[in-house]
Amino acid sequence: MLPKLDGYTVCSELRKKSNVPIIMLTARGDISDRVMGLEFGADDYVIKPFYPKELEARVRSLLRRSEKTSNYSSNKYLFQIGNLTINTQKQQVFRDNARVRLTGIEFSLLELLITNAGERLSRAYILDTVWGYTPERY
Repeated sequence: MLPKLDGYTVCSELRKKSNVPIIMLTARGDISDRVMGLEFGADDYVIKPFYPKELEARVRSLLRRSEKTSNYSSNKYLFQIGNLTINTQKQQVFRDNARVRLTGIEFSLLELLITNAGERLSRAYILDTVWGYTPERY
């Protein structure tokens, strides 16, 4: 249960702003609920109780499909994610075509995360790559 909005509203609002993959995980299992969830923009609908291994497989499958159909440009320096455009060569970020000002550190962190999308990055790796120090020193 969500505290203020139902899952259908959350899904619908997310879908208006983003193509992020959405899996609805819910106790509502009637066919009308399933159809409604998918029509509101969910990519998949899983009913409780569920098997964790099945959910894990569904997430992997959805991520594989979303990577193939993502809005990334063929330009290796230009990333389009929803209403966000990131040019790593020029170190520029635009949101709805308006420039977003980032510090050098903020941009380095953003670049690290988008160029390693879907990968697990350790805290030590992030600290070393972005800030240039290892956590043992602090």
